[in-house]
Amino acid sequence: MFRVIVFLALWTCTIGHTPKEYLEDYCGKTLYHQGPWLRLKLTRRDYPSNFKCNTSVVFSDTNSGQPARLMVVVHKLETKCPGDRLTLVDGNTSVLLKEAKPYLCGKHEPKDAMFTVSSSLIVNFQSDASENDDGFELYITRFHLGICDPTEFRCARGPCIGKSLQCDDHDQCGDESDECGWGFGLVAALLGATCLGSLLTILVFCCCCSKFRSRCSKSNSRGRIIPVFRRSETNRTPALDEPKKAPLEVPLSVSHLEQTHPAFYSLSPPAYTAIPLPTKTPIQ
Repeated sequence: MFRVIVFLALWTCTIGHTPKEYLEDYCGKTLYHQGPWLRLKLTRRDYPSNFKCNTSVVFSDTNSGQPARLMVVVHKLETKCPGDRLTLVDGNTSVLLKEAKPYLCGKHEPKDAMFTVSSSLIVNFQSDASENDDGFELYITRFHLGICDPTEFRCARGPCIGKSLQCDDHDQCGDESDECGWGFGLVAALLGATCLGSLLTILVFCCCCSKFRSRCSKSNSRGRIIPVFRRSETNRTPALDEPKKAPLEVPLSVSHLEQTHPAFYSLSPPAYTAIPLPTKTPIQ
């Protein structure tokens, strides 16, 4: 049971989540990537003031052997404008990406995807000395414009990307044509989370019940046996069919009170009377 719970927890947490790469780890370096796509975030926390970073991103060729190109989607953009600048150029020609602005800044992500003419991309970012922000996150996907093979999926605008990227809760095409709304990933995640929550609730309930039973058994074994005493006749509750006894009437007359309780002296006791002692006659 424990292994099943751990497996469901890991499976639920990993659905729709792809490891990220951080631009701050590759400043002045080249990032080589072999997978079908890459999540590239600026920093792990808010970027510092006067931050400058220039990184080259290089992808391998497609599985079909055709020359790969890169499609860039700005998933999140939270920078200061004016002041901060994000520039995306082709790695071979050093020309701005197709449908890209000279630089990106602000809080509004571009609606359309941007494309390179080669399999490499140069990402350049620099900030000013003012306030900091969260930065940006890029979805960089390898594609080609030829005939899609059975292991690929064609976006609405024509690029062929890996079929494993379809319905993964990430918009790699830039127009959400590769997403399925309530697709398999989201439904599986919800079902896994529901099952995991139910199993945890049952386990907690069983543990609480077992602890409560053990405490009750210990208290019963340690307790004293109290004997049951019979009730007295005065405290006994009469039955419903038992006739009621009339109360005993006691006469409350004056003579009765005098007999039972003698009256005290109403006057003071008589005075002491001296009695003359007999005189002794001498013996003759």
